[in-house]
Amino acid sequence: MKKSLIALAALAATSAFAQSSVTLYGRAEASVDLGYRATTNINSSGSSVLNGVVVPNSAFSTNAGGSVSKPGFRVQDGNNQGLGSSRFGFRGTEDLGGGLKANFVMEAGVNLDDGSSGNGGGQFFSRSAWVGLSGGFGEVRLGRFVQGSFGVHANGLALGAASGLYETGATIAQAGVRTSNGIQYRSPDFGGISGTISLTAPETNASSSTVVSPTQTTTVNGGGKTGVDLSLAYANGPIYVGVGYNKQDSSTTTNNGLSGPLSVITNASGPRTDYTLSASYNFGVAQPFFNYTNRKDRANSSTITGGVVTSIGGTSLTGSGVNTNGRQYALGVKVPLGAATLVTSFGMHKTTGSANTLGNAQNVAVEREVRAFQIGGLYPLSKRTTLMANYGINNLKDRTVTRQLIGIGFGTNGTTTTEIKQRGLNVGVQHLF
Repeated sequence: MKKSLIALAALAATSAFAQSSVTLYGRAEASVDLGYRATTNINSSGSSVLNGVVVPNSAFSTNAGGSVSKPGFRVQDGNNQGLGSSRFGFRGTEDLGGGLKANFVMEAGVNLDDGSSGNGGGQFFSRSAWVGLSGGFGEVRLGRFVQGSFGVHANGLALGAASGLYETGATIAQAGVRTSNGIQYRSPDFGGISGTISLTAPETNASSSTVVSPTQTTTVNGGGKTGVDLSLAYANGPIYVGVGYNKQDSSTTTNNGLSGPLSVITNASGPRTDYTLSASYNFGVAQPFFNYTNRKDRANSSTITGGVVTSIGGTSLTGSGVNTNGRQYALGVKVPLGAATLVTSFGMHKTTGSANTLGNAQNVAVEREVRAFQIGGLYPLSKRTTLMANYGINNLKDRTVTRQLIGIGFGTNGTTTTEIKQRGLNVGVQHLF
């Protein structure tokens, strides 16, 4: 009887071990830029202003640009100009019975061109590091993971989550791709409909006090707020439609510890809200892709001196405190040509914003426009190894306009424009393991 019990226990232990597994996986990808060329031009013009009046003979115009970079060829990791970053990871799962499973992923990014750590630098498992449970209810993950809204964003791009010169939808990286210190719920698939909910813990809350003198103590209270990420998608057969939402925020309040007219309180917050919409349809002979992404950055700040608001929107001519609105469109198509696949896409991104600075004495307006186009092809040598080639064009234009609003003191009315034009042919190889 005892021998039978021991045998049954050994069998149960062996069975449990057989139902758990750990897998090593990864991607090695590198490419070469041939004939890469980048041209930069910076132009400034304007005039000096004294007490609201243009100073005679003060108009200026300068050209600080004209630089051309053409290194001949560059060896790049896949994250820079290819299909995606090189990486390796460990994936594990254990069957707990009753449909419940324990899962984990630890994934590190690698820059294959020089061997350095990728996708986060100092973070070893910079791409993913989470543990969770899954079952009929869906899945819960704790740790660092890709946010659901970025998955929606990537599914509307012809080359997915690839980045660099040849990826026309990466100017606005929806939701920053990943989050740390997070909890994520992933729903089951309901006839093609699925969704995610992610919360980021505000672990940076802190306060400090510095004694400046017997009558003055400066106090700083600041930290993050709970981040929220939502996604909802329908994927059934050839159809994919998805929407995503992400909001992140932080706030800081500084009090110089003085009273009366000398008291200064500065409040600053940086809420950022992203919305994204993606769609694709596989017709067989071709698969078109579409993505629209909208980003609102609110660098709110104000200074209260002696109980009176003395500054709203920032305090720096460099654009600190500038509130911006960004919109991005990307269109692409994949066409199978035998074993090969032709890929082409076009993207356009425009961001505008403005803020009053120097105690509302000056206005700074900014504008960025990016247009990108790529055409290329993919050719599989096997199920795990793919050759790729792309020709890309990327044009970026930044424009900053400064204008004095109040006729007190010396200021500048002017415009600075920066243009960067990039061209290049890229060829590479990707191997999955």
